[in-house]
Amino acid sequence: MKALHFLFFFCTCACVYSQYNVSEGVTLMEEGQRMEEEGNYNSAELLFDSAAVIFNNAEEYNLYVEAVSFRLDMMAQSQKYNEAISISEKLILEYSSLISGDKRLIAISHNAIGLNYVGSQASISKGVSYLNQAMAAARLLSNSERLKRKIAFNIAGAFYYQAHYDSAIRLFQEIIESSNKNKLLESKCLLAIGNCYWGLGRLNKASFHYDESLLLLHSMKEVDSLAIGKTLHSKGYIFMDSNKLEDALNTFKSAANYLSSSLPQIHPHAVWIYGDVGRAYNALEQYDSALIYLQKALKANVYDFEKMDYHENPKLTNVNDVFQQFMILKLKGEALSGKYLKVPLEKDLQTLYNTYDLADQQVDEIRMGLSSSDQSNLGYYSEELYFKAIRDYIRIYEKYGDPAILEKIHFFFEKQSITRVQLRFLEVIAKSSNILPEEIANKEALLISKLERVKTKILKQKSDKGDSLQILETTRFELEQSLDSLLIRIKNKYPKYHQTKYNFKPVSLKTIQEKLKNLTQKTGVVSSYTSGETLYTSLITKDTAVFLSQKTDERLEEVVSEFRKEILEQKPIENSKSNDLLYDYLFGRISLILDTQKIETLVIARSPSLQLFPFELLHENKFLFEKFNISYHYSSTIFADEEIKGLKTANSDYLGLAPDFSSITTDTLLYNEQYGNLPGAKIEIESISSILRGQVLTDQLATEEEFRKHSSDAGIIHLATHAVIDELSPEASFLQMSKTDTVQKKDGKLHFFEIYNLNLNAQLVTLSACNTGFGKIQKGEGVMSLSRAFAYAGVPATVVSLWPASDKSTPELMKHFYQNLKDGQAKDVALNNARKQYLATAKGKARHPFYWGGFVLIGDNSPIEEDANLLVWVIPGVLVIVMILTVYRRKRKSKVAPEV
Repeated sequence: MKALHFLFFFCTCACVYSQYNVSEGVTLMEEGQRMEEEGNYNSAELLFDSAAVIFNNAEEYNLYVEAVSFRLDMMAQSQKYNEAISISEKLILEYSSLISGDKRLIAISHNAIGLNYVGSQASISKGVSYLNQAMAAARLLSNSERLKRKIAFNIAGAFYYQAHYDSAIRLFQEIIESSNKNKLLESKCLLAIGNCYWGLGRLNKASFHYDESLLLLHSMKEVDSLAIGKTLHSKGYIFMDSNKLEDALNTFKSAANYLSSSLPQIHPHAVWIYGDVGRAYNALEQYDSALIYLQKALKANVYDFEKMDYHENPKLTNVNDVFQQFMILKLKGEALSGKYLKVPLEKDLQTLYNTYDLADQQVDEIRMGLSSSDQSNLGYYSEELYFKAIRDYIRIYEKYGDPAILEKIHFFFEKQSITRVQLRFLEVIAKSSNILPEEIANKEALLISKLERVKTKILKQKSDKGDSLQILETTRFELEQSLDSLLIRIKNKYPKYHQTKYNFKPVSLKTIQEKLKNLTQKTGVVSSYTSGETLYTSLITKDTAVFLSQKTDERLEEVVSEFRKEILEQKPIENSKSNDLLYDYLFGRISLILDTQKIETLVIARSPSLQLFPFELLHENKFLFEKFNISYHYSSTIFADEEIKGLKTANSDYLGLAPDFSSITTDTLLYNEQYGNLPGAKIEIESISSILRGQVLTDQLATEEEFRKHSSDAGIIHLATHAVIDELSPEASFLQMSKTDTVQKKDGKLHFFEIYNLNLNAQLVTLSACNTGFGKIQKGEGVMSLSRAFAYAGVPATVVSLWPASDKSTPELMKHFYQNLKDGQAKDVALNNARKQYLATAKGKARHPFYWGGFVLIGDNSPIEEDANLLVWVIPGVLVIVMILTVYRRKRKSKVAPEV
């Protein structure tokens, strides 16, 4: 304690008496680095902060940036991520030009900034970009082995958070080999490797590395309580996953003893360990004990909050780590729910409501501070909160039957469905409000456009490991940094616009039911979501709201995979085991309600794993599409929100595109084969043009440039082309257009991220290509398909394929579909009738669902609206024709008038 008092005294004296003594600041930085080596991060942070004050006063800004960067590094070690990110944003805004001209400053500052973004777990992609730039700069410096090792450790940590466990393990092992027997560093690497094996589910390997880390720590001269506590903490998860709950509880408690002896009262490590003691007590159903520790966790995370009565919750102010806050509130909600189900006390129920509501509000606050690309990272973690709330509220409703709780269940059903698509709709609404000046909106659009072009160039050169690729990566990073800086300014200067962009308000049950009452067809809104081995289902009709949870004996992902396989291999599916299981799980418990209420149309929202097959093909006595018209939505809120639907102007002009593939070879990193010609594609789009007015682009006219030129004015877009789906890197997926310029590498690939940034006004886009509704499942986001990219571009409805489209049957199916649309049928009805019309004449193997069942409608199912402007021309035209006919008839009568 005396040493710490001396440290504060020393720092204060340095600031007061040596404000302009640069050498004193350098000495402070050296002492801070020594303390960092010893793992004394709090003391090191104080020293770096004091050095920064000296350098700032002396106007030595290079040294100032360096000292602040070292401080940010220490803050990350103490998990003060949110405070550090706030400082980082100011550093980026004020000193970006200074940093960009100094390789050492780039390496040091970008490493610290990147570490905090990664550590926050909500901005991992941004953090990785900073860390990669830091490493690229460090490699150009001499005598930078220690710095490169530090950056490498942080990059390996980012790999861990991205679930790239094998890459992380290799990098941590390399760091151990170059650590010069630094026991503290080796123990940290062994702990990190153990965490990676835990992520891989290899619990024995994980436990071995934790034990090796503990052996090293106990062999050190001075006991590092913090490091030992962190390692024991991780080992507790091995026992949790092995269902050895008492061992887990004892290990977490032991870790808490080590950590509490070396940490201040407010500290993220204390929050986590108290929270996990509470987690273990929850698993043991000892809810009173769980609530004691979870209240301790809240105290360790919120300044000026001292309440140990678990009925008290802190406000969402003065929170040290906002990410941990909603996680602890989630655990507290679980404990309160478990306690209430045993002994129903009204005070506990009200506290439960307040706890889950606060957790949700905390997630919303975090979401407002993230870029669009980082939203899915938050979704990965918030999804667990939403499903726990749904589960607990359903259990309470099933036991006690309080109808007031139905609205809360529905609320969390909707909140767990939030993805970048919903946020994109909100962004469009925000921009239509004209809160943001046009000049700033244009600047943002320009930066996004430049970034899009650089990303395209990077994808074209991704096999090149040379300098040109590094230059492009640096350009990409600088553009992303500029865009981040602009968004920070927008957030600060136009808070109302920023809030509107992220203010996702679920539509109430009452609003949905009112909408259903006004529809001409009796409609049911079905939501089916999986979490672990539990399936959650909701059914909303104009008179009913039903919410169900059920355990699935089989993993639904595996059943879906088997069902898809049977379709692709053209096996009978009507009475297959996979069909029977899926039908029973998804509709077995609601089919009676659907039949009793004579429901004709289903609007379906689904978990990502359930988005890979058409519900239409489920069979019990008849196919589901023979009983219902079916469309899919990202959530029932988007289905019912009239403001979102009102964003589109009525336009029914048709644009069809069928490229030529004779001179195109696919990217050898994805495939190594020649594109097959699609002779039916040209027939397909031309037959549609005989139904709808508009234009077609075929052969060499069907280029990416021509598509961009005409697509923004089209109301209906039909693309009959090849799609290449990259499951490992969804952004690399693309639609193939005609190749135009070999020299400039204009290969006609319209990539996923390029589609995201299109400004489309179409009511409908049909992707008549293979697998356009298929893609990588990204937790917290969904299936990263090309259909999702068009939804993000503002298209309210897409028709996509869930497997390779047949070049023979697709033109016939599509001709029926568009004729039905022309006749005024709703989109889902038009597609459903098209299937029936196709089957009316199909024979032999062409009747198998593989040939006609792969296309599904995602989004708005209302009929195509005719362009109101068309009436401006049609009505006068009709009047002119009537006038001409009238004059003609009068003249004719005058010529043939009978004689008197």
